[in-house]
Amino acid sequence: MKRLAVVLAGLALSEPAWALDYWMWGVGPKIGTTFLPGRYPIKFPGVVGDDAAIDKVGGDFIAGLNATYYASSATRLGVDAGFDLGSGFFGANVMLEYNWVKQSSALDFLLGVEAGAGTMVFNGVDPAKLRVNTFPIRGETGLVVRDNSRAYQGSLYAQFDIPSRQIYTPPVGDVIDGGVGIGLYLSAGVELTLMFGDFTPPRPKGGAGAGAGGG
Repeated sequence: MKRLAVVLAGLALSEPAWALDYWMWGVGPKIGTTFLPGRYPIKFPGVVGDDAAIDKVGGDFIAGLNATYYASSATRLGVDAGFDLGSGFFGANVMLEYNWVKQSSALDFLLGVEAGAGTMVFNGVDPAKLRVNTFPIRGETGLVVRDNSRAYQGSLYAQFDIPSRQIYTPPVGDVIDGGVGIGLYLSAGVELTLMFGDFTPPRPKGGAGAGAGGG
């Protein structure tokens, strides 16, 4: 009985033959733009209304940094930070991301969600300004092409920036705290990301060399 207990303890502490070592990770820059709606946001909050001093944003440019880690062959976790620039507009956010991954050779198909915190500023005719603190939520799908040390990712996303506070400075008069309000901050866009790191596919723990050297 004692011998059986020793054998079972040894099996529990040893690495199973099927265990995998997921050292797939990367960090790198991203760029992108929104294509929906044509002019952002869809609707300003009530504190702004139809005030011509603040205009909606047309074209924009997104830039930032993405860090990702493959926790398993089907799961990817990450941190996404970036800023968004447009005519009279600035936005920034930091989000945590979760991706479901379908691997096929050197290709990864992604489906995921992101959530975090951010801020947006719409500048109009001086001193008109709308500042919005947000909790962005994003759904995305993408494709990753990778070699052992680099990954190239293209993504389509849809994002809803939930306003937590909206402060409006009108051209004339006092600053207005609009609270949560009912601004409709929905958008869709595309992003391209280049990451550098270790994208060697999952392999048995210890690697081939460990197996050859043992025994």
